[in-house]
Amino acid sequence: MKRLWLIMAIFLLGIGMQAAQWGAFTDLGQHADLEAQGGAVVTAAGFGIGSNPASLSANKRSVTTTGGTLELGAYQLFSLELPSSLGNLAVAYSRFDLSGFGLPYSEKVAELAFARSFAKWNLGLGLKLYQAGGDFADEGKITAGGYGLDLGLSRTVLKNLTFGLLLRDSISQISWKDQQLYKAEKETRYALPRELSLGAGYTVNATKFSVDLVDLGGSNLLRAGVEQALSSWLDLRVGYDGTGPTAGLGLRLGAWQFDYCYGISQLGTQRISTHWNF
Repeated sequence: MKRLWLIMAIFLLGIGMQAAQWGAFTDLGQHADLEAQGGAVVTAAGFGIGSNPASLSANKRSVTTTGGTLELGAYQLFSLELPSSLGNLAVAYSRFDLSGFGLPYSEKVAELAFARSFAKWNLGLGLKLYQAGGDFADEGKITAGGYGLDLGLSRTVLKNLTFGLLLRDSISQISWKDQQLYKAEKETRYALPRELSLGAGYTVNATKFSVDLVDLGGSNLLRAGVEQALSSWLDLRVGYDGTGPTAGLGLRLGAWQFDYCYGISQLGTQRISTHWNF
């Protein structure tokens, strides 16, 4: 029975991946502010696992933590951004735990990103390290690990209009080990599917618009969002993440920002983020 539940859980996680195997390490989204805007990240100023590393060129020194609940389990995301004169660095770490679903299985992803501006172009790359596993009484220990390299660029062509490109997992490899569950599969190593996305962002007065076309030539998923500053301390956000509507609020108190997001998606999302500029 545990084997059946695990197959179902990993299959649900892999709906958006189109991976050759069961499809672990699906994109579980960003911090609450970006998720409330439909998860449109290609031109957004903010960093998390799988976001556009080129966006680091516009960021300040900051720490952001996010906790959330998905339909299948709990999700945590942490990021640290450190701009410098040589280029901007960031690290991010995420964990997705299915123990709340009754399964001893979790996925962890760490990313190190670097970005630098050349003339009017912002270029960035992000190296992701994947790890997953579970220890089951009947099937034994199941582990997986691997890497993926994201590439991104962006450019502001008008005063308030920015375009960007993001290529996720330009090169990658995932290896499953000690997996009795996957005996029927001859391949225990595979590459994650490359995903090319195009995005645009436009700001007018106190309103920001973002739109992404995700997985060009594949699913061609549309994500879009709007952020409206209602005052100097309160933001309202709405969006569409490709499967359903999203909404959220942002509260700014000095160097601190608190964000909330709720989304009706294939996994169901609810996130709260704390952001500190230092």
